Amino acid sequence: MAVADHRGFPLGHGAVEPTSQIALRLVTSDPHLTYPAWMALFEQRLRQAIQLRAGMLEEGTDACRLVFSEADQLPGLIVDRYGDLILFELHTKALDRDEIRALIVHVLQTELAPVTIVERSDARIRELEQLSEPSDVPLYSAEPVAQLRTIFHLNGLAFHYDAMPDRRPEPFSTSV
Repeated sequence: MAVADHRGFPLGHGAVEPTSQIALRLVTSDPHLTYPAWMALFEQRLRQAIQLRAGMLEEGTDACRLVFSEADQLPGLIVDRYGDLILFELHTKALDRDEIRALIVHVLQTELAPVTIVERSDARIRELEQLSEPSDVPLYSAEPVAQLRTIFHLNGLAFHYDAMPDRRPEPFSTSV
């Protein structure tokens, strides 16, 4: 939706979240943004965030947070990499759409070539934001049987991680 100040001066385009504690998230300063243009902008920003963090994934480290939501101009999206396993979380109703999920999976596949991509969500946030339940199965698997357990490395140290549903805490979890 177009966002304007009290004088009617256009400020940009935002995602309205009537049930959220954050009622409006400004996504661009373009007040005339169309949905196809938003999808293209979302894809561009997602690719930029991944490329920005590529230098963190070097010898001895194959895990990091790839997308930091608002910090990457992708309000409500968090993406973490644990070796060949990618997990993402959607925290806004505006992103809780099948075409957004498909775009995220496509970009993650083409940029990172993971073995498995899983959508996770915090039950408390999902309830507060009135978001749909994520799929119980991975959204992408390069193998016939999805690999939900992995060993990832940080600074040469190996860590085991199990992405099976309802197992917390996650290594880079921001939820408490």
